[in-house]
Amino acid sequence: KMQQMLEFWQKHADEKPEMDMLNFLKMSADEELEFDHDDTLREMMARFHDKSQFELTPDPPKFQGKLRDYQKRGVSWIQYLEQLGLNGCLADDMGLGKTIEVIAPLINEGERKDSTLPTLLIAPTSVLGNWQKEMTRFAPHLTTMIHHGSSREKKEKAFQEECAKYDMIISSYALARKDEKLFRAVEWERVVLDEAQNIKNPQTAQTKAILKFKAKHRLALTGTPV
Repeated sequence: KMQQMLEFWQKHADEKPEMDMLNFLKMSADEELEFDHDDTLREMMARFHDKSQFELTPDPPKFQGKLRDYQKRGVSWIQYLEQLGLNGCLADDMGLGKTIEVIAPLINEGERKDSTLPTLLIAPTSVLGNWQKEMTRFAPHLTTMIHHGSSREKKEKAFQEECAKYDMIISSYALARKDEKLFRAVEWERVVLDEAQNIKNPQTAQTKAILKFKAKHRLALTGTPV
């Protein structure tokens, strides 16, 4: 095992000096290896393995509605993953409220005021307007902009300045590829993909473009069985 690890580090040291969280967790799961964690990692791994650390979040004060119990679990799970630096896939069936499970964390985030970065939502063109209506309905104090159509902003600097004015930018899968340079010019708090089965093929230009967007967090939504 030690020889394999040594060969791995020698091979990848220059191109990738840091290990991402997914690979670290995979290696940590190997019972033949023992890791000496620093305080931050030790605390994170303790939370990751201790189910009591998963606390249900109450309805956000400014949320215009009431979360059902399973929706509270969904919101809590999303926030739990983000606090650990991990990304998730919310795979509730169609009609169970994935939209408001995304909106609620945005409200909580605004209350903490620990981020001024906008969230980017990529969705099928047919539901762009619906997402904006749901944001207005459940979180009227949050601002949204739909980036779509021939009159959309196409200059990078102007797009950056425009995005900074909103809490959520809503756009389509087609434009994620077509306006890739625009989206890459902005640092996002999170990228949310609605109907995420649209990127199931890692070889498509659309998927490759979205994976290049810079974001602290990523969340995939799909009612299609994973």
